[in-house]
Amino acid sequence: MLSGLWKLDRNLGAIETAGESYGTTAETGIPDGYTSYATNVRLSDSRVLQPRPGLEAVSTSGGPTASIRYVFTERINGTEAIWAVTGSGTLSAFRSNTSVTLSDTTADGQPSFACHNGKVFMAYNSDQNRLHVWDGTSVRRVGLVAPAAATVANTGAGAYAATLRYYKIQFRIYNGTTGVTSATSELGPVVSFTPSGAGTAARVTKPTTVDGATHWCVYGSSNGTTYYNISGLIAVATTTYDDNTDPVAYSGGVIAPEAGLYVPPPSCKFLATNGERLILAGAWETSASSGQTTPSPRRVWFTRPLGVTDAGDDESITQTSASRYYLDINNEDGSEITGLASTVDGSVYVFTKTSLWRLVETGQTDTPFRPERVASGVGAASNDGIVSVDSTASSTGVYFMSDSGPYRYSPASGLQWLGEDWVIPGSTFETIAASTYAAGYDPLAREIHWSTSAKNETRVLRIDFMVTRNGMLSGGWSTNIYAEGSGSFNTLRVRSMAVYNTKLLLAGTALDGGDLLATPNPSLGEDLSQTYTARAYSPTRTFGGGIKHARIDEPIVWKHKNAAITLTFVRNYGGTDILTDTAPAPGIIGGEAGRHAAKCEGLSWADAYALAVWITSTSAAFTEPCDMVIVPYTDAEAL
Repeated sequence: MLSGLWKLDRNLGAIETAGESYGTTAETGIPDGYTSYATNVRLSDSRVLQPRPGLEAVSTSGGPTASIRYVFTERINGTEAIWAVTGSGTLSAFRSNTSVTLSDTTADGQPSFACHNGKVFMAYNSDQNRLHVWDGTSVRRVGLVAPAAATVANTGAGAYAATLRYYKIQFRIYNGTTGVTSATSELGPVVSFTPSGAGTAARVTKPTTVDGATHWCVYGSSNGTTYYNISGLIAVATTTYDDNTDPVAYSGGVIAPEAGLYVPPPSCKFLATNGERLILAGAWETSASSGQTTPSPRRVWFTRPLGVTDAGDDESITQTSASRYYLDINNEDGSEITGLASTVDGSVYVFTKTSLWRLVETGQTDTPFRPERVASGVGAASNDGIVSVDSTASSTGVYFMSDSGPYRYSPASGLQWLGEDWVIPGSTFETIAASTYAAGYDPLAREIHWSTSAKNETRVLRIDFMVTRNGMLSGGWSTNIYAEGSGSFNTLRVRSMAVYNTKLLLAGTALDGGDLLATPNPSLGEDLSQTYTARAYSPTRTFGGGIKHARIDEPIVWKHKNAAITLTFVRNYGGTDILTDTAPAPGIIGGEAGRHAAKCEGLSWADAYALAVWITSTSAAFTEPCDMVIVPYTDAEAL
């Protein structure tokens, strides 16, 4: 007869030995069956069972009380703030638990935010063909539409020459303290005027102020072709400007900007940034008013690099006679854009449901980007299911949920399907719509979380635990089940995720019964005071190729001395042919004060053709409870 040990270490592999030497897999290897089942764990390089951290509430006192549909972390000058958006029809927003009024009447639809140039840009369905922005004080429309024409009349008594001249008006948002112009409008329609010759000046009256403009300028021309700034900045509280300059001298002012340089951005669906430009894609609206950017569900827009004009480069879309700062994603099937993603190297990716494109910089001012298709036949089902990862060289890329499961794309590795082990080998893809998935990346744990449907769970991918098997990536999957569906977690649906203070925030419905944000805390073993169980199931070990049986002796568990580790033996592929026992505490066989080996004396079988081991723990407060399980066995004679 042959004696051996079945060692279940951090790989849960069917590692068998004869005699005294142990076999193991490579340190970077994940053997077949690693994720035969793993729930509420944090996959470990050194332990067979390491429970995940518990969830704790992030205070929303004074903040949202309804279901949170979108969460975003504002990062400006090294300071973070949490944005939460609620509502299933009209949307409400909160910044660090303070209510923020969204400009324009909002309607249903998932928002998308992006930080750029010290502002938070906001794409949401407002029933207005305009992008919106938080400028540190309030939410307003991005950019300024062109004003109406001014009115001009004679003023005073004098001999101001009766010389024909032309006027146009421009609005700006200007901070007189900092000297910064945040937004600039196109010049309005021209009005011509010939003074009477019996006045002191031509009085130009400001048209109605638009979009919260703070200042206005008068541009004059002697020929109706070339215009110059003749007034400088005038606060909108001052409604008139008296022009007593000879039109020949207008050329002493700054020449007017080229037409089409300051057209405001449209009401897009998705936002991203490559650091120097704001990128927009998709559209909530289907038409544009005069002076607006024409929307399209298959179009990508981009702003000028910061500093080109220093007059609102991040709040306008260049549309001059020579330059069009937009491009169309023309898929064969005509599918609309479903999402945007930017990576730490400045790359920007555009998704449809059936394709993936990278925006390639051309180095040309007139056409700064060109679209390059990098994947066909597959794309992101929704913007919320996309997440960018900067980790090791092998795992950096954009991860996204498609209608056929999870994928990753990186320039180094191309398109890779991640659904080979979609948490449980052999399980089918969720029957729910992939567009309901949300994704988030935990940078400290190197885990991607994908929420599923209206369930109290997320599926978790430890990206550095994946290996290539049969030409496909596999391994690294587990499932988090929050509080096992008890109490207020029964109706939990994670709808959005974001990283705040290095932790992954989960936001959605029925978190703590009050729709709160929650975040993993390594010192917690409960989800907001509700217990959960960590489980790891080994693959089934067959003895003697199925023609021999084996005697299973009492296993030894290396664990934290206070951890309650339960082992269940499942014999002969039988779901009901089981034995269960808990490793005693302390019950030291050997080891040190903190960690020791304990024998499960109730687990032994005289004969077994096959065996699977379930390792569970409800003492999740110990985040390092179980290092290894060793199962002694002896092969019997052939039957």
